[in-house]
Amino acid sequence: MKKFESTIALCIICLLGVIFQHAYVNEFPSHTHAWAQGDRYALSLGFVENNLDFFHPQTYVLNHQFPGNFEVPSAERITAVNFPIHDYIPAIFMKLLHSSAPWIFRIYILLYSFAALFFLFQLTQLLTKDFLKSLLVLFFAACSPVFVYYQSGFLPTIPSLANAIIGLYFYVKYLQESQSKNLNFALAFLTLGALARTTFLLPLIAVFGLEVLRTMKKEIAFKSIVQPFLIAAILLFASAAYESTLQSTYGSLFLNRLLPAQNLQEAKEIIQYVYETWSLHYFSKEQYFLFVLVLLAALFLFFKKKTNANKIQRQIAILAGAHFLGCVLFAIAMLQQFPAHDYYFLDSFFLPILLVFILALSTLPNFNHSPRIFSLALLLLSVPLVASALHTQTLKRESGSWDRVAATTLNFQGSAEFLDALKIKRDATILVLDAYAPNIPFLLLRRKGFAVLSTSKDNLQKALQWNFDYIVVQNEFFVSDIFSNYPEILTRIKKIADNGKISVCALTPSKQDLSDFIGLKNKVPFLHEKINFDTVPNMHWQNTESTTAQAYSGKHSGLVTPTMDYGISYKSSEIKLLAKRGSTLHVKAHFFSNKPTTAEIAVYIHSKGENIFYKTFALADLLKTTKQWQKAELLIYLPQTSDAPCEFGININNNQHDSLYYDDFELNLY
Repeated sequence: MKKFESTIALCIICLLGVIFQHAYVNEFPSHTHAWAQGDRYALSLGFVENNLDFFHPQTYVLNHQFPGNFEVPSAERITAVNFPIHDYIPAIFMKLLHSSAPWIFRIYILLYSFAALFFLFQLTQLLTKDFLKSLLVLFFAACSPVFVYYQSGFLPTIPSLANAIIGLYFYVKYLQESQSKNLNFALAFLTLGALARTTFLLPLIAVFGLEVLRTMKKEIAFKSIVQPFLIAAILLFASAAYESTLQSTYGSLFLNRLLPAQNLQEAKEIIQYVYETWSLHYFSKEQYFLFVLVLLAALFLFFKKKTNANKIQRQIAILAGAHFLGCVLFAIAMLQQFPAHDYYFLDSFFLPILLVFILALSTLPNFNHSPRIFSLALLLLSVPLVASALHTQTLKRESGSWDRVAATTLNFQGSAEFLDALKIKRDATILVLDAYAPNIPFLLLRRKGFAVLSTSKDNLQKALQWNFDYIVVQNEFFVSDIFSNYPEILTRIKKIADNGKISVCALTPSKQDLSDFIGLKNKVPFLHEKINFDTVPNMHWQNTESTTAQAYSGKHSGLVTPTMDYGISYKSSEIKLLAKRGSTLHVKAHFFSNKPTTAEIAVYIHSKGENIFYKTFALADLLKTTKQWQKAELLIYLPQTSDAPCEFGININNNQHDSLYYDDFELNLY
């Protein structure tokens, strides 16, 4: 019977995994926490390239975050990192399969998530002796939105969580059966979890504390726990010492220091932000309701019906309490990280909450006494749980003008082959200006290099002094993020090649202006449109309200007021050349605002009721000051369209209802 129940549970786990992950199993690191996931993927590819040298983990980035915040160059790609076993094993399979496709890494993590859920089911069986309760816990954990999102990701959180759950399963067996082999298995898995992800020291410490308490109560002999815990401690200290050696020798891309809130007010603000931003990513509303309902029922039985917890329940309650307290201390120590890192919840509070849920269920009457009723209830409950998890998967993959990782990924797609065609060797060192997420460009370039994340004039000047072979910039952000901050860069670099999305450059003194660099100076645009608000515009321009209150040239300028959702717009369905090849749109305009603006420039191509292309650009990134006229320029690569009729357009979105003036708005399509 138990074998049949385990088979049913395993089938449900696999089915849920397919439902949640089939669409994303070969997805390149992107969307939420693409930076961190890209770093882990790069570690795997680093092991592939260093012939599986486990003791010298490396990525593609030569300037590390710690120390120096990416501003100190290095000659080595090696980085300090927690025991990287979960990056190393995918690298072995990549070697064997002669492929470095993302699905290899993702499938490894996905299978580990299956192990986490299966042993969670088995752990619940040990504590409740109830198949339906165990399935309920399985669904509860498997449908947590944050668990689902990282279930087939690149972070070591899921494998470490799985190892902790497996360790607790064997520990409960040890408490029930008093067999030392189960303690050894428990500590082996708990230690493995802690080695790869430091936060999973917490369940190991909680188990150690409970064992010490049991020795104090004379339930077990102290000498029986000395050897296994000593081995665990030696492994953990040895790993930490080696990581520290790597840190001092090479530096690191990975955080290894505490980041508490600086004061009580900041702590309150962070907690409020985390609650508003992530609470429904940790669990859905249905899960919160279910958890509270089960907990209240358990407390009612405990206090009103005077039900007594058995010895194992009391011990696990102590363990869960100690673990939860440890998570609170961890949250205090790392509170500044929680607003931007939803997976910290998986690293900390997720497991003790599951333990509390299991314990509460274990005090309730046996569900197996009314299998039909509870089976139907479980089936009905599973529908909203699965639907909510799927919805969050979609939400976490939404993109917009704010998603620079998505834009960077799109711009660098095919870049390795592009550089190959230019005869640039795979061992060349590339300086990527405006990399945004350090390893993402290099993963697609398949070359090592330096990542410039902050494109201030000082950072750009420093980076151009480093030891590199070629410079790569994203055309989309060159004007707004590089040239606008450091116009003199045009005198120091020369473009070698351009595929429309990225440009490859050499460090060579040059005499050129911006139009020379972007390759448009001697080209005639197939579309040229300009509005100066002093003459009557053609029919393609709309929302052309003007004023004499401000003007850059002439007597009038355009304006958008707080009552307007949109400012100036241009629409045309007469541009035929978009169907024949990709095009470059050069936008130039002058802007004036009395305070920082939240308005955006939106560019789109519309066909058959759908957007073929849509991208927005925040004017706040283009305008450096207020209360004076500023020139803003954009360079946008437009994809080739089909032969079907399409509409090209550009407009100013005023979603936050700002006040803004603009003049000499010019469009050129090449």
